[in-house]
Amino acid sequence: MATLPTTGELRRQLEELKAVTEPLREEASDFIYSKSDEIPIPFLLQLSLLMTLQKLNESSKRLEGLTRRLNWFTWALIVLTTFLFATEIVAFLKD
Repeated sequence: MATLPTTGELRRQLEELKAVTEPLREEASDFIYSKSDEIPIPFLLQLSLLMTLQKLNESSKRLEGLTRRLNWFTWALIVLTTFLFATEIVAFLKD
């Protein structure tokens, strides 16, 4: 069964993508200002990578929020379980 990547892994991948796309971004801006009529393939590739990077960034933020909520839920379950276990022990000792 596949597992979701951790927030740290997603951040590392995001940094790697930023490192790869930065030169492409510069190339794209150079192309835009050159006023050429043809759109070269590297520009389209760069545009696609930037869109993917943006989606990955949004997914990373959503995953962080989900992780935070799951963390709170886990702690709530731990506290509830501890409370129920303690009440069972008290009830057992009273008998």
